[in-house]
Amino acid sequence: MIQLVFKGVSSTYSTTVGPATSFRFHGPGVHHGDTGELVAEHRNLGWELGGEHYVRFDCRGPAVLRFEGDGGAVSKPREPGTQIWAADGVMYMDGEPVAKFDEGTGRWQDIDTDVRWPVLVLAAP
Repeated sequence: MIQLVFKGVSSTYSTTVGPATSFRFHGPGVHHGDTGELVAEHRNLGWELGGEHYVRFDCRGPAVLRFEGDGGAVSKPREPGTQIWAADGVMYMDGEPVAKFDEGTGRWQDIDTDVRWPVLVLAAP
């Protein structure tokens, strides 16, 4: 199981979402993988959740990352990462940028291949 810990500008506020077996980042929306519930939205290089703006999130627990496309296309999953976070529209895994959200198109860019996907999935290994 994994959790997402959304962090504000100051260290005085944060919000934890989960646990879940996965989270689906479909365009700007972040959905709980087990329930499908919308838990946050990407806006202005940050995350909106419960009426609050958060500048980053950290993923608690190791996770694998994969992209999903139209018509059932799926990328090769990345090896499990232990330190995953996102800030300024970029997702990092173990210190390396792996994906970037394009607010104009609502797609996630795979940094390695430059392919843009409608869905990014973080899942417990």
